[in-house]
Amino acid sequence: MRALTLLLSLGLLAGCTPDPLGRSPGEIAAERKSCDVDGGRWLPGGITAAKMCFRTPADAGKTCQRDSDCSGACMADTRTCSTAAPMFGCYAYLDDAGQKVEICVD
Repeated sequence: MRALTLLLSLGLLAGCTPDPLGRSPGEIAAERKSCDVDGGRWLPGGITAAKMCFRTPADAGKTCQRDSDCSGACMADTRTCSTAAPMFGCYAYLDDAGQKVEICVD
């Protein structure tokens, strides 16, 4: 019984932790609503695992030669525009000169 009470208490406390990005509950609710309206996905992202909106750019999958060809990033390995924004992790993209750049984003 004590273990169950402890687990329930920890679960309740987890809901009271501040947002890792410093957003107020009202700001989070507004962002989530906007995300839903835009057809985005509300998921944890980045090193903080803060909930945020991941959208599919309109030009996702389009062939590209440089970063400015895309609203997201021009992916170096496929030479196509990224399929999600924002992007986290390590990946290579083509800069505005068409040169491969490797980056890690947390």
